Amino acid sequence: MIKLPNFLEDAELNSLRQAMGAYELGDITLRNDARQITLQELDELIGDGIDIQSLDQVTPFSDNTLVYKNRRVILYIRDVAEYDSRGKRDDSLPRFHVANCRTLIEMRTRKRLMRYVVAARVDGRFQINRIDKSKKPKGSFETLRVCQNCLECLGFDGFNFDSSPSRRKEIVSMFTLSRFFDRYPLTVIADDGQESELTARVNDYTGDFGLHAGRAKERSGFKCEMCRIDLSSPNLRRYLHAHHINAIKYDNSDDNLKALCIECHSQQAGHSHMLALPDYKAFCSIRLKIRSNNN
Repeated sequence: MIKLPNFLEDAELNSLRQAMGAYELGDITLRNDARQITLQELDELIGDGIDIQSLDQVTPFSDNTLVYKNRRVILYIRDVAEYDSRGKRDDSLPRFHVANCRTLIEMRTRKRLMRYVVAARVDGRFQINRIDKSKKPKGSFETLRVCQNCLECLGFDGFNFDSSPSRRKEIVSMFTLSRFFDRYPLTVIADDGQESELTARVNDYTGDFGLHAGRAKERSGFKCEMCRIDLSSPNLRRYLHAHHINAIKYDNSDDNLKALCIECHSQQAGHSHMLALPDYKAFCSIRLKIRSNNN
């Protein structure tokens, strides 16, 4: 903490300061720039990634996504062991992580010494070092798949291990990092990687949300933008919702609001509580009849 000296000697400025009620100069706290990401590091994040020494350098955010300094990131292991033809050969590639899933929790607990990399590129290709028996790494860019434990941790696209194998496979195949960072933006992180009452806006609906929601429904023709069920009849419009795609409830921009029926809305990440709503049960009981009338 640094105490500023009273250096305002100019009479006019002092008079103005006193008129404002600012009789004393306050204190300032120096900012900890060590926890701010640099422009060079940001370029590395969206490029080949940054090698980190320990998982302790990556912290879980309040929504269970991963934070490096003040940026949301993905994490993977760069070095992949291989064996020659005289022994067992392992061609499996590591999965990349987008959340503080049970796999990462176990790795932290065991304090596994690996070469971890944090990145923020969106094309799904990662720099990998294949290491054979000669211990000479062979670098290559590979397409990696997302960790399913991470998808379950976030409930991404409704992923759940209780779902059928075909449904889980479908969600994994549809996952892209561009969609992930659309939903969980790279830059909306407080300086210390944690939300605080001073730095984070409360994630709540705005007073004019109803107006924006109505416009989103009108743009869709009062049809669900996923299953296309027609809910334009006045007595059915209660079952059509406006969904915030990036989960930020105060972001009512047109490209962030999507009209969804209550069933499709319940399948979005973090919306499983809707399954217990009376409207959900009522909608499911008449859904087939509505579709029949639509046809």
